[in-house]
Amino acid sequence: DAKCVPDCLDCSGRAMKHWDEGWAFYAGSLEGVDGSGSGKLLYALADKRCKDFGTCGRNNDAVEGTSWVNLEILDLYNNGLQYLYLGL
Repeated sequence: DAKCVPDCLDCSGRAMKHWDEGWAFYAGSLEGVDGSGSGKLLYALADKRCKDFGTCGRNNDAVEGTSWVNLEILDLYNNGLQYLYLGL
């Protein structure tokens, strides 16, 4: 099973693997390691549409760059990954 165990880094490995798979389902394999690829999934769609709606960038008000939603989701994803790493 993929449970986290406090203070047991080896025990959290499977949970971290499943967490990574969740990100893969959001970003896809074509996005690349820095988000500049030619992805086809939700990450790419959010970046494409933020230009149309002016929701790019950290302030959610730009028409170019990474979408605000992708920046926020990545922050939350990384926070969750840290919790898993710590076994919390």
